[in-house]
Amino acid sequence: MSTSSKSPLISICIPTYNGYPYVSYLINELLASLRSDFEVVVSDDCSKDQTWGYLQSLSNKDARLKCFRNPKNLGMDMNFTHSVSLATGQYVWLCGQDDMIFYEGIDAVVDQLLVEPDIDFIYLNHTKIREGDSDPRSIEPVICSEHVDGIGLVDFLRHTKALLPSFLPIFIIRKTLWDSVDVRRYFGTCYCQLGVFLESSPRMRWCHLDGNFVVGLLPKKGWQFSPIDYAKINIGYYLMLSRAWKHCRLIDREIISLQYRTHIRQLIYSIILLRSYNMVINQSMLNELVSAVRPFFLVSKLTTLFLRIPKVFCNMALRIILTRRRLRRLFVMRV
Repeated sequence: MSTSSKSPLISICIPTYNGYPYVSYLINELLASLRSDFEVVVSDDCSKDQTWGYLQSLSNKDARLKCFRNPKNLGMDMNFTHSVSLATGQYVWLCGQDDMIFYEGIDAVVDQLLVEPDIDFIYLNHTKIREGDSDPRSIEPVICSEHVDGIGLVDFLRHTKALLPSFLPIFIIRKTLWDSVDVRRYFGTCYCQLGVFLESSPRMRWCHLDGNFVVGLLPKKGWQFSPIDYAKINIGYYLMLSRAWKHCRLIDREIISLQYRTHIRQLIYSIILLRSYNMVINQSMLNELVSAVRPFFLVSKLTTLFLRIPKVFCNMALRIILTRRRLRRLFVMRV
């Protein structure tokens, strides 16, 4: 058990809305730690279920849990950002309400920060499971020591094979870096944290922590299974990249181009969903998307094509995609 301090080293920030009972599993796991040099900051966005009552009851028993209730519903991006603004730690560790961080991960992260206090960002491994396939609590943390250090975005993307840290619980950043970026310019993208990462990354000292302390749950009613939410989030990824490139010219054009090409399949599928289901999203969002991809020939042509082709072709494409997915899932289940 560590000695207490007035300012915690880490703030684990959890935005929540109607998150019970998932958020209770997460918080109970975190507070099982014997450490006192971290805090759990929860921003409740006017939940209508048992979430707020649970948070109040537990915070009265454990001072490390600090819960706040918004006077009105802020929405995903603003509530997420608000949870970070309430943090008092030197580092913020982000987490979705239905994901799991093993308390042993707190020890591993703190130990690494004490050894390397100049680290700006910690990147974590994770496991993802579908709700119902297995219990996240049945998975054991993995403790290893072959950590990898680097400096800057180019080294980071080379190390991760072009993957950005988009999943919340694998993202730990020095709070002064977060506070140095105007997060509001990424509202509406669902990727505020990546905007902050990209703007801070050119000179960032990062560490990829070995082992595995994070489990990501795919809830049955999660955004991954909602066509409109899936489309908005994938389009938002492109908008976030475009805004980051505009506000941080130290980010190379080729990095943005690589990200666009890497995620083009998700973008096209999102457009097919919108067209096939007659779903409508904010027109300004689509206009910004078209403008964002215009400098990148292939991505621009494919985006324009699927936005304009007759709906019947989108319906056919969707049927083919869904059939392939069913067959693949059946094959995996049989194997």
